[in-house]
Amino acid sequence: MSTHNKKIRDKIIGLGESSARKSYYPQLLENIRELKEERVKLIKTVHTLEEREKELENLVEEKSILLEEVHHRVKNNFQIISSLLNLGRNSALLPSEAANFSETGRRIQVMAQVYERMLHSGILLKVQIAELLRYIAADAYYSIKKPGVIINYRMNENQLFCGVDLATPLALIVNEVISLLYSYAFSDGSGELNIELEPDTETDYAGNTAYTIRVFDTGPGITESTKEVLEKQLGVILIRNLCSQIGGSYNYIPAATGNYNIIFSISLSKDQTA
Repeated sequence: MSTHNKKIRDKIIGLGESSARKSYYPQLLENIRELKEERVKLIKTVHTLEEREKELENLVEEKSILLEEVHHRVKNNFQIISSLLNLGRNSALLPSEAANFSETGRRIQVMAQVYERMLHSGILLKVQIAELLRYIAADAYYSIKKPGVIINYRMNENQLFCGVDLATPLALIVNEVISLLYSYAFSDGSGELNIELEPDTETDYAGNTAYTIRVFDTGPGITESTKEVLEKQLGVILIRNLCSQIGGSYNYIPAATGNYNIIFSISLSKDQTA
């Protein structure tokens, strides 16, 4: 290419001696070099993050497996305790002693059921509330066997969960209440046992929907003298102590017969069901 033609070309593309582009060209090359270096660094960073992400995924998986194993061991320990209580019941000399062993065994089984429901749901540290309530009620129904008693479930909140800290005392309370109802509230062998889990009509302090659990009977009820006896029993003492822990209430309400029905109620906030 002749010198004249080269000058024309440089002038056209902006690389002439007096061209501003030519004066910035070395800087442009330097910027390109720096961008290439940054690109290499970025690629290395992406690879490092991918490796770290894989490590975290492995750690999460290991933690989940470990938690599941721990819960299985807890459940097995409950079964061992239940077996020991069964041995004590079978060797008891008095019927009252055997009954005490049986009641304690049922309470241990209820606590084990919380872990079983948690493992069954596939969500560690969370329990589906409606499923747990149904499971406890059905277990009590088949254990105590009062065919004249009808169980009514009003629970459409199947995606409502709670943590183990709430589920365990809640399960124990419901078990004790149902046991009391079967033993005292249905003296003629008939009536209705109602278990409800429904949203409240009003929202909580943060504007979230709260939910209320109620367990109550519509049987003939219990007399005033029976109520006084119940208040001294371990089951009612346990109910009241656990209610104070989770903010529930256990009361007697007047029945149409002039006796008293039993009701347990607790309102759950969003924090408790998150």
